[in-house]
Amino acid sequence: MLRNFLSLLQLLIVEYVQSKTIEHHCKFLFASNHPVRLKYKDNAFYERLVLVPFIYSTCNEEKDYNLPQKLWKERHAIATKAALAYHQLYNNNYIFKKPYIAETMVNEWRNDGNNYFYQKFWEERCELEYGQFLPTDIAFKEVQDFCMEYGKVISNEEKINFSKTFRKLFNLENSKKRVRGYSSPVYGYIGVKLKQAIII
Repeated sequence: MLRNFLSLLQLLIVEYVQSKTIEHHCKFLFASNHPVRLKYKDNAFYERLVLVPFIYSTCNEEKDYNLPQKLWKERHAIATKAALAYHQLYNNNYIFKKPYIAETMVNEWRNDGNNYFYQKFWEERCELEYGQFLPTDIAFKEVQDFCMEYGKVISNEEKINFSKTFRKLFNLENSKKRVRGYSSPVYGYIGVKLKQAIII
């Protein structure tokens, strides 16, 4: 089916040209809501992986159950855009241009899940400073927002694991103290602050 579709696109690009068979070397084609992780590390696999990320979900209230009919009305425009995209792929010797978000996600899978993003967040957003105190909930919210910029969703349920992993990764000391803006003492990390925020 994929071969026939690509042959059809090629005909759309160049009129009056005899169609030809195209060989494809795709071994697996699948969709998943979960990361693609291997039992054993295989960098060659991840180098060959072509990922098409879908990073935005639609809540039930916004679902459009007439979408198939709407897409059918736009089928000619969709086919034209697909043909133009195929033409670019053909000129690029069938080498896909990997979007930044896709490469980031693959690197995350390759580099032990969330730890890849925690390391990136630490390098870009955190700095050590004596006497500073960073509440855990603020750190976690900043990490969530940071990861979302790269298409990575960190759910609220991961907060407990986050704190333990974050301390271990960066050898942080945690404590509980009173902080302005909170009604009671809160847990946090000693001697670290956010580069773009003032933590008291």
